[in-house]
Amino acid sequence: MSGMDFAPTMKGVCEDVEDNPYQRLARIFTPGAEEGSLCLGTVASWPDQDHPTRPHRVIAGGTSQEREDLLSSPGLLPYGLAAGDQVVLLPIEEKQRYIILCKAVKV
Repeated sequence: MSGMDFAPTMKGVCEDVEDNPYQRLARIFTPGAEEGSLCLGTVASWPDQDHPTRPHRVIAGGTSQEREDLLSSPGLLPYGLAAGDQVVLLPIEEKQRYIILCKAVKV
C-alpha cells in the first residue's frame, strides 16, 4: 500500500478518503439536516393492478403526503411501490411537497 494507514477507526475504514460519496450521503441523512437534504419516507398507500384507484400516500417527516404533494421518478409509476416500502425523498417548497427519488431496500 502507499504508506496510508487503513486501520479501522470508530467512524469507519474510509475515514481518510477525500470526497467519499457515502460519507456525504450519511451527512445528508443527519437528523435536523437543512431543508433540501434527503429523507426517508414510508409508503402508506399506493395503487396496484388489483386496486388501481387506491390513493398515493407517503408518510414523510411525520406528515401524510397525498398525490398532489408528491412527484416521482417515472420508473415508480404506476405500480412500482407498495404499502410499507421505504422511499428516499427530496423535500421541496418548504417541505410542503416531496420528490420520490427511489425505493430504499435492506441489504
